[in-house]
Amino acid sequence: MDDVVGTMTLIESKRDKLRLPALPRQAVQQALATQDTSLTTGRCRHPDDLLTSSEFAAEIHSSPRTVESWRLRGAGPPFIRIGGRRVLYRWRDVLRYLEGRRFSSTSEEHA
Repeated sequence: MDDVVGTMTLIESKRDKLRLPALPRQAVQQALATQDTSLTTGRCRHPDDLLTSSEFAAEIHSSPRTVESWRLRGAGPPFIRIGGRRVLYRWRDVLRYLEGRRFSSTSEEHA
């Protein structure tokens, strides 16, 4: 249950920063309880879903170039390389990465 509350807090803080309309709390709780959530696209995702770089970037409101830069620097969530060029992200890893990027103040980030 703590995971549900923590993830709800993350979604609500993302929504506030992006000035998105409030989501019905009951709908969010139900989605989190079944672990079928998407932060921004409204698409239900299973924890084992694989996202392309573009899909991952869209979920976090970033550009595919930013995501590519993170990969080159070793930042961002773990990724899966298929063949020589195809890169995928597991949704579970994306959520875990975002949860690890939560802060209560700007001074926490550099501590």
